[in-house]
Order: sequence, then C-alpha cells, then structure tokens
Amino acid sequence: MKVIVVAFVLLTLTEVAAFGQSRSRIVTSPSCPYLSDSVVLEISGLRIGDKEVSFDESFVANDDWLASIVFRIVNKGPKPIAAIVITVGLLEGVDEKLPDNASYNYGVQFVRVNEVKAKRGQSKLVSLVGPGKEIEITAEGSRPYGLRYMDAILGGTTGANSWKEFVTKAGARFQRMEVMGADIWFTDRSEGDAEMLVRVKCDGKK
Repeated sequence: MKVIVVAFVLLTLTEVAAFGQSRSRIVTSPSCPYLSDSVVLEISGLRIGDKEVSFDESFVANDDWLASIVFRIVNKGPKPIAAIVITVGLLEGVDEKLPDNASYNYGVQFVRVNEVKAKRGQSKLVSLVGPGKEIEITAEGSRPYGLRYMDAILGGTTGANSWKEFVTKAGARFQRMEVMGADIWFTDRSEGDAEMLVRVKCDGKK
C-alpha cells in the first residue's frame, strides 16, 4: 500500500510540474483578404505578456500563454466599433493540422464589448475603438465555446472561477492557435463578419 501511495504522489507532482513547463507554441494567421474586400480590422501586433511574437512562427511560452495573449487591433473602417469577438480554434500539437471538412472541437472567443446598461429600454452600445484607432484584446472577459471543450479541460462547467482561469488551464493542453475570424458590432447596432488583415503578412497584398 505504501508503494502505491508513493507512486501516486510522485505522479501527481510530475503532473503539477509539467503544467508550468515552457514549450513551443504557434499562432497561425487568417488568410489575407481579397483586394475587393473591405478590411475593417487590422491586426497590428501580437504578444504573450510583454513578449512580442510573430504569426505563423513558433515561439516558446509557459502554460499560461492563452491567458496572457494580447491582440493589437486597428479599426480600419469608417465607423466606431462597440464590440469585437475574435474566434480561434485550438489544436494540441504545434504541427497538427485540422482535417479537411472538419470542425474544431475546442476553441476560445476573445470578447470585448463596450455597452452601457440602461435603466429602461435597450442598452446603449458605446464606442470601443474609433476609426483609425488601436485597441488591445486579451483573455480578460473572454469565453470558451463548446461543452466538450469545457468538460475536457475542467471536468465540468464549474471548474473555473473566471474565463481567465479557464484559458490558463486550457493553455497547458494546447500548443496551436488558429485565428478563424472576427465579428463586430458598431455603435449604430449594425453588425457583420470582419475581414481581418495581418499587417506584416498582408502588406504587399492590399
């Protein structure tokens, strides 16, 4: 019995140590929009905490990388934006590819909304980022999608006290993030899919 207990303790300590390990990660960029498309959002930069990283190039980061990732976004459109939702898919391996015609089982939506609650009637959407201005989108206030994702990582929907804690735990499992796209809402309550342009990658393709 003592041998079994010791083995269990050693296994547990090994798992805890592995949780904080640094390892290779990668964030893949969305496809460059066509010349005829109206680009509304430009990704001007990407960093993990204070460390600048590049799209489509592997980098080393700890297991909290999803919680500390920061997208710098520029509003390239003519109207103020009140809400931005960036949707990403997650894969376990740096070189793992999503099979043809398959959907992501796991993902995160990075959400920023600037909404003023009204005492009566409809709440008001207020400018989050004006035309030509830049904003940072982080895991703070983000939310996961898919119950399979939540069950796989936390063992249920109540395993985390915040979305930031959720992505911290998810970061220990996943090494590859693929940016799928974004949805936006303007202050006039119109909405739509946002063509996203990565500054360095797409500069020569505008």
